[in-house]
Amino acid sequence: MRKQEEYRAILVMWETVTQNKSHIAEDLGIPRGTVKDCIKRYGSVENFDKCLSEQKTLGLDSPVEVAIKDPEWRKAYAYLLGTYLGDGSIDLMPNKRSYRMRIAQDKRYTGLIQTCVDTINIVLPKNNVSIISSVGCVYITVYSTHLVQIFPQHGVGKKHDRKLTFEDWQQTIIDEFPLEVFRGLYHSDGCRSQNIVNGTNYMRYMFANKSEDILDLFKYVCDEINLHWTIKIPTNSEYVKVIYVSRREDVAYLDEFIGAKY
Repeated sequence: MRKQEEYRAILVMWETVTQNKSHIAEDLGIPRGTVKDCIKRYGSVENFDKCLSEQKTLGLDSPVEVAIKDPEWRKAYAYLLGTYLGDGSIDLMPNKRSYRMRIAQDKRYTGLIQTCVDTINIVLPKNNVSIISSVGCVYITVYSTHLVQIFPQHGVGKKHDRKLTFEDWQQTIIDEFPLEVFRGLYHSDGCRSQNIVNGTNYMRYMFANKSEDILDLFKYVCDEINLHWTIKIPTNSEYVKVIYVSRREDVAYLDEFIGAKY
């Protein structure tokens, strides 16, 4: 992950030297994807400084310090990160003073809806959470000026159309609570389903997504908790890819600690 000084260097070059992203990447020795993401996220040194100032206001001058001091926050954040990446979005409000996070959930899963609400209340304890009903689903919604600091994967456009990277403090939490990240991803874009093999019915866990980076995160947390996975790659790249956890001992483990959606 890139340090603050490298982000600043990218933006300084963008504003004062050249607006050729490839040249910036080559001169600074930083991947072009990182340069592109930095410019899209911040746009200018002024905006970058403003984000740093907001982090300090939130108490996230060093986000890892918050995580280390509060294990409950850490664990809740791991789950919410997975849920947001699976089926959430963050938008800047028209007044440009606040951001809105919306996480979609099937109306049938009242337990998951409440779990999401409870988790947001831990991660953002000073912000009100609302549930907005739609056709077949609900949107669990929270407004905060700090959402883009807590979830720096925010950006313009769909998540599968842009590069997603994780800050050092996020990676620390992912490594500590991989099962919670798995749980969040599974509760948003996954399912527990039947798999008929030679006339015998077996259960398996599935996760589907279009984003290569989110799929890589799912595979990573599977590896961290020693789950064997396989992936189905469609011939048409427009369709989602599906990751399966099918081995009986792995399914038994997930049934014990996660289980079917509720």
